[in-house]
Amino acid sequence: MENNMTALEKIAGIFLEPVRVMKSIKLRPDLLIPFFIFLLIAIVNVPLQEELDVLLGATTHPLMAEVEGAGWTLILTISSFLGTMLSWFFLGAVYLLLARLLGGTTNYRQMLSVTGYASLVNLVYNLLSLIGLRLGGFLLTLNPSVLLPLEERLNTTLGLLLSRFDILGIYYLVLIGLGLIYVAGLGKYRALAIMLFFWMAGTIFHLLLSLIM
Repeated sequence: MENNMTALEKIAGIFLEPVRVMKSIKLRPDLLIPFFIFLLIAIVNVPLQEELDVLLGATTHPLMAEVEGAGWTLILTISSFLGTMLSWFFLGAVYLLLARLLGGTTNYRQMLSVTGYASLVNLVYNLLSLIGLRLGGFLLTLNPSVLLPLEERLNTTLGLLLSRFDILGIYYLVLIGLGLIYVAGLGKYRALAIMLFFWMAGTIFHLLLSLIM
């Protein structure tokens, strides 16, 4: 069948043929590749956060300094893995719930598959960020906040707002929207409403978090 794609075709298709990927997921949703995508995200997140701490001049708490080393890295990796897995299961459930409430016909496996393949965008972004920090000491920024100094980019309300217009972040939401349309069978306007809801919710959450911290 035309839309019956292999795993490698789906991985490439996320960037080249996203509509065909979503049609393929509807026919044959898989969880193995999405699992490895989230596993790699968890692994990459640990050195990425370490590089960001170095870039920002963050200091290690004395209690943490005593357990730093290979053991601490393992603990961070396991924590990162558990966190990413929980986010995968949670987001898949939320997308399923919203799709069903708005009249879609889909199942949890399909929504997990959509979420997993869409998250390939986040993995690529994190990998490019890590490479940039390791090789050049610069933070990859694909949003208007790149016009601000680094400190303002990361630690001000303006920088946070501008960062929400991130190219790959928006593309991730577009992929979720395509999944809701071609996998769950939602209309375009309903899928767009869900995408806008998540974008607004994420923006408000990050604003509140910046005010608290």
